[in-house]
Amino acid sequence: MWNGYYFTPMSLKELGITIQLGHNGAPCPGPMKGPATFTVIHVNGMHDVDVSFCGCSDLAQIPRWRQLMRIGWYPATTSYPETCATFEVLRQCRLLTIHSKLSTFQFYAAIARLTDDTGLSMPPVRFSHWQ
Repeated sequence: MWNGYYFTPMSLKELGITIQLGHNGAPCPGPMKGPATFTVIHVNGMHDVDVSFCGCSDLAQIPRWRQLMRIGWYPATTSYPETCATFEVLRQCRLLTIHSKLSTFQFYAAIARLTDDTGLSMPPVRFSHWQ
């Protein structure tokens, strides 16, 4: 976002964009708020987004992980997803791993650098055994 002097980084969540699941992007009459921090890993970086799951009576039976899969996001967990990777980034990771012998860790590090190449505000690590 332009602050009058230079561009400052801003997440999609900070811009007020909410991804509504279950209605092809249309508003849901009974939305269920997603987690406070929801991260999407895509080919152009990691993005903090605001997600609302469908809570309609006819669609409420559809698990959250399935709602994410329907829009092309692969959740990190099926119980209570807070992070997911787009199908596109998974395809790119697979191709680079197979053809260039790039490890998954190196691919993740490169995506993290696309988000912030200074290394000052690296994406959060959600698992304590990685720290």
